[in-house]
Amino acid sequence: MMESHSIMGDCMEITQLQHFVSVAKCGNFGRAAAELHVTQSALSKSIKRLEAFLSATLFERTTRGVQLTVFGRGLLDYANVIINERNRAIAMMASIKGRAAGNVVVGVSKHLGGYMLPEATARLIGAFPGLWVEIIDGYLDELCDRLLSGEADLLFVAYKDPVHAPALVYEKLMESDSVVICRPDHPLAKKASVTRAEMMKERWVLPVEKNSIMQFYNSRELEAGDDDEVNFPVLSGSSQFISRFVRQAPFIAVTPRHAVADDLAAGRLAEIKGPIRKRAPNIGIVMRRKGYRAPALLRLVKEIRAVCKNT
Repeated sequence: MMESHSIMGDCMEITQLQHFVSVAKCGNFGRAAAELHVTQSALSKSIKRLEAFLSATLFERTTRGVQLTVFGRGLLDYANVIINERNRAIAMMASIKGRAAGNVVVGVSKHLGGYMLPEATARLIGAFPGLWVEIIDGYLDELCDRLLSGEADLLFVAYKDPVHAPALVYEKLMESDSVVICRPDHPLAKKASVTRAEMMKERWVLPVEKNSIMQFYNSRELEAGDDDEVNFPVLSGSSQFISRFVRQAPFIAVTPRHAVADDLAAGRLAEIKGPIRKRAPNIGIVMRRKGYRAPALLRLVKEIRAVCKNT
């Protein structure tokens, strides 16, 4: 353990945190120094000052470079949040000078991008005309990482089980289930009841999840047998692609009902009545448990809740 404040006074500079994050990312002082455009000596001194202030060793040297200690791992998430919040504060000050209302970054599940959020966002812009809103989509674990690091302010996601992160708060707003879809003129669309064997013979579009190309079997949506062969030549993480592709080609697909609700209601797609298991993933918002919540962010949360309630 290092001696507290032996090199510097009672302050921790943002530059030191930026240096720390860069070394942690690069795993090497030389590469980090090049990335930061500083000398390796200056970078090393900056890290030593930070370690002295925290009374903790942040890196351990290895034959390949450096790796984070338990103290370094504990600091990393906070350092990212501090850096991102500092950047947001600067952007907010600039936007106020320009009579804008700041910015809000929202992370969205890939299957939810066009569902309810556009209406809530339009209402938000109506209340904050100068607001800049950025929508980023991705998979749940990636989005949670971006929320924890401060890159995103809010998540609007579908999830089965909350990601275990005490720093995050989940608020369930509604549920959804699964549906098998096809074109209205598809032969299976005209049948009152479709067997599993009939469905297995069709060509499928599979809505994949990250690291789970075989989600169809893993989730056993159709209670498939071990000897079943499923023909799914098209894989996509986009619900919009899936719905439009099925409208164009004689394929069938399993997808969240909310993602195709408008197409089903308008008759552009048809639901196949078959032995599909009805899943009910949660749809809701995720925020950091602590930290400043700007008025625009609180208003967006209010609008999302209202849209979900009326859906």
